[in-house]
Amino acid sequence: MKVSPTRGMALALSVFATVSVFLLPAFAAPASDHYQVTTDKKMVQSGADLRVIATVKQAAPNCAYTVHLTVTGPGGVNAADTVTVNTEAGGNGHTAARFPADFSGTANTNTLGTYTVTATFACGYYSIGASPASFTVFK
Repeated sequence: MKVSPTRGMALALSVFATVSVFLLPAFAAPASDHYQVTTDKKMVQSGADLRVIATVKQAAPNCAYTVHLTVTGPGGVNAADTVTVNTEAGGNGHTAARFPADFSGTANTNTLGTYTVTATFACGYYSIGASPASFTVFK
């Protein structure tokens, strides 16, 4: 079967448009300040809890972002939780998890020192990490 050059070009443009619209945005990295992980306290007393906050700003609208949170710290602390951030039409949303209560693994604030919080945000095929946050446990 022979395809006319006009029809072949239309098909090629159609395929290119489909790839551009659906696949290329999945590989484009937005500004890092669109995805943030923070804590509600920078200093926390040993044995106390705090909130880990995942925030999305001006990103994909109407998306349910899956956010993988990880807290590592002294004394072998290695804890994880997964939360969902639902964005509205403007691409904004946030949620929080309580540390250590909502986290699995060796989640605690019993050891003095600095703990690091990381987050990976995923919407569809797109995934990006946020700059880490930290908090310090004192006596």
